Amino acid sequence: MAQTTLRTKAIVLQEVVYKDSDKILTLLSDTLGKISVRCRGVRALKSRRFASSQQYVYSDMLLSVKNGQYALEEAEPIESFFSLRERFEAIALANYFAEILLSVTVEGEHDESLLSLFLNSLYLLAEKPDVPYEKIKAVFEVRLSTLLGFMPNLDACEDCGRRDSLCWFDIAGGSVICERCAGAGGEIMGERILVPLDEGVLPLLRYLTLAEDKRIFSFRCDGRLLSELVRFSEKYLLYHLGRGFDTLTFYHSVYG
Repeated sequence: MAQTTLRTKAIVLQEVVYKDSDKILTLLSDTLGKISVRCRGVRALKSRRFASSQQYVYSDMLLSVKNGQYALEEAEPIESFFSLRERFEAIALANYFAEILLSVTVEGEHDESLLSLFLNSLYLLAEKPDVPYEKIKAVFEVRLSTLLGFMPNLDACEDCGRRDSLCWFDIAGGSVICERCAGAGGEIMGERILVPLDEGVLPLLRYLTLAEDKRIFSFRCDGRLLSELVRFSEKYLLYHLGRGFDTLTFYHSVYG
């Protein structure tokens, strides 16, 4: 099969050393989704592709394709997110986000919203130290849940249709339950996994599931509601992914 070339914009999710001077990169591309790319001789400092082969660097790339295998021919960095490396908590969260994306994306299937979410999250981690890390983490988790098809039903009680007193959430079913229908079910009721949910969090969740990609971080809330959002977002995402992440365990071991 003849070799062809194509251009794409992509960020490095993972880099693996291969042989003496090569790397195998896992990229998240705007047109190709997750792909594996071989980079020959890229570990040499004099390589023109050295910068673009580093984790979390977003670049305009020229790839060659032969027999279904990609190789990096040229690359021009667009954003390096260099400041991530200056704050330990920022890079810890970036690693968590990357590990999730590596696990949930499929080779060759692309969703530009996933790339946009990752880029926006890295930008805030790197360039906006005034934005609380827990806010960035919670928004990433809720929005990712939505993009993966786990968007919760947040409008009315799943059982009776009531639109007030929505103070419980069924993690398993992805729906709100009113106080009357939940009764005294506590944490587990039948096949449901009920957790208390402050009604003030519902508008935030609705916003995060429906807002445009570029506006998902554009909201304000007090510390109490942010804490509620943080408690909900991680539990909901991990339940529906059915697994934990080493990078998240590390993050919590350091930052609680």
